Amino acid sequence: MKTVEELKKEQAEIKEKLVGVIELINSVEYYSLSPSEKNLIGQQRVGLEIYLNALTKSIYDKEGYTFDMSSAMWPLLMSSMFSNSWSSNSSIDSLKRVLDEKDFDVKPESDES
Repeated sequence: MKTVEELKKEQAEIKEKLVGVIELINSVEYYSLSPSEKNLIGQQRVGLEIYLNALTKSIYDKEGYTFDMSSAMWPLLMSSMFSNSWSSNSSIDSLKRVLDEKDFDVKPESDES
């Protein structure tokens, strides 16, 4: 088992990697990537978040036995919503068709100044 200082060093390294991935996701370069490349980057982000969460719990959870399933599963659930490898795009396509078919009566807000 690693010491707390070793875990904190590793935690800082993982945070740095996660920040790099998030910066990439928020960059113009990201939007020029193929869907499969975006998917892989998203999976990397989720993996880093899960690992960072585990490291943080190892450092600060002094009891060592609590496990918050909701925090561990949240990134996986979010990933499954946006990942092509876990779900098909048919639900997204269906939603687009429904929105396109609907006749939304959108009225502009009046400027009553």
